[in-house]
Amino acid sequence: MALFNEWQAQRQQRQQELLNRQQQVSEDLALWRENRVNMGREVRQSLSDCHQEIRVQTQDFLSNCRDRRYQDSQVLMQSLDEFVNALAAETSQFLRDAAEARSTMAIAQTKSLQDFHHDLNLCVRQFCQECRDRRLDMKAELTEYLHQFIEQLSADVADYLDELDFQQQQVAQELQETFRADRQQRSQTMQGLYNHFANLRLHRQQEIVTLQEEMWRNVKEYRLNLFNQVWGYIPAPTTPKTSPPSSAAIASAPVTPVASAAPPTAAPPKVVTPTAAPPTPAPPAPAPPAAVTPQPSPTQTSQTPDAMMQQAVYDYLKQVKSARIKDIEAQFKITRIQTVDILRALITKGLVTQNNRDYMIVSK
Repeated sequence: MALFNEWQAQRQQRQQELLNRQQQVSEDLALWRENRVNMGREVRQSLSDCHQEIRVQTQDFLSNCRDRRYQDSQVLMQSLDEFVNALAAETSQFLRDAAEARSTMAIAQTKSLQDFHHDLNLCVRQFCQECRDRRLDMKAELTEYLHQFIEQLSADVADYLDELDFQQQQVAQELQETFRADRQQRSQTMQGLYNHFANLRLHRQQEIVTLQEEMWRNVKEYRLNLFNQVWGYIPAPTTPKTSPPSSAAIASAPVTPVASAAPPTAAPPKVVTPTAAPPTPAPPAPAPPAAVTPQPSPTQTSQTPDAMMQQAVYDYLKQVKSARIKDIEAQFKITRIQTVDILRALITKGLVTQNNRDYMIVSK
């Protein structure tokens, strides 16, 4: 309890000290505020007096400067007038002297130019005569040299042309032999490829027929089982069976190149949901559709025999009346060598003729 009383006493003492300090601070602030106001009043008064004094001094200085500038301008104007008069007199005297000197110089220059022109005419006539004589002498020498050079050049060109003709004949003979060997090899290769393609096509058709038979057999069993599960077991009515084409019939069919042949896709049977009271007579099971044999596409591939390509080119020329080699290449997507071989064969047979770079059929 004594400790609390002591703490209370100290607390009251601290509060009293705080109040004393606050009062002292308030008095100090009021005193400083009053001093600041007095000081500001004195400073403003001193600034006003200084400003008035500076204004008076500035006006005096400006008036003195104005008077001094006016006096200086009067002196400068007088000196400029004197300078202009002197310059005009000197300029007129200089122009008179220059005119006299120019006339004198013109007379002397005219005399010197006349003398130079006379001497130059003599020199030019003499130089032209010398050049004419030298040109005549050089013309005779060059004419003789040119005749000799033309004779030598004609002999060299004739020998070179004979050599080129011989080389061209040799190269043409070698190219003909090379083209003939390449054409024979290409024909053999094409025939082998077509035989291989025919065998592949026959084998594929046989596989398609086998897959169709197996597919329809599985479909029949699936539909029968599904029908029995839904409606119960009912003997299926006898329906005529459509037999798929035999492999012998496919083998006897003509072989034609096929671009693409896809087997028909069989749609899965629709599942019928049974109602609460099924009908008494059971509906007969629908007969499966007949097997469809894939028909070969009439589109021909780019690899065709020579006879078929010749016929195609002949029909194209008959249709367009006239065409160039690049048009035939773009139409049939073949190389330049194949096009030239086909056109040469048609020209040999007398079916096509050539006019410049255009090829057209022979009119009968």
